[in-house]
Amino acid sequence: MFVIEEVKDENQKKAVVAEVLKDLTEWFGIPEST
Repeated sequence: MFVIEEVKDENQKKAVVAEVLKDLTEWFGIPEST
C-alpha cells in the first residue's frame, strides 16, 4: 500500500528528491546524471 502526503518542509522535499534521483540511476544506469 502506498501513502501519499504533501511535503511542505523544504529540507524534507530536498531529501525526497535526492532519494528518488538516487534510485533512478539504478534503473537507467547513469549515476553521473544526478
